[in-house]
Amino acid sequence: MVEIARWYGERPVHATEIAQRQGIPEPYLEQLLLALRRAALVRSYRGPGGGYTLTRPPAAISLADIVAALEGPFVPPEETLHDAEAADSDPLTCPIRDAWHLATATMRRILDGMTLEILVERQREIDRKSAKPARREPALADEVVSP
Repeated sequence: MVEIARWYGERPVHATEIAQRQGIPEPYLEQLLLALRRAALVRSYRGPGGGYTLTRPPAAISLADIVAALEGPFVPPEETLHDAEAADSDPLTCPIRDAWHLATATMRRILDGMTLEILVERQREIDRKSAKPARREPALADEVVSP
């Protein structure tokens, strides 16, 4: 999604390009992109200039949106395991259930606040830092040895 967001408003990004830049097998990436398309987070275009674009601006797509599209809704694990009677019980009657609810709510709050716009800017900072020439350390052969 960060690769697609980097080019938002400029051009579609082909799956092959994303797979190469991110080191992801293209068939696996296609599965992820299908889930993102079904969640209406990306749009696909066919043809020579085709590829994927975001359906909304990067600032309007959170990591919570992406995780929900790929992994499903944020539901504490015990709610999927218990029967209907147990699911109706108060989550605060069990300390482990209370901890799961707190962890889920905290994770959701963090992911809601992290947008693609923020991630693209962080990626640009990383790219700028890695583009700076590294300070040259002398090689062992370059060192002068005193007699």
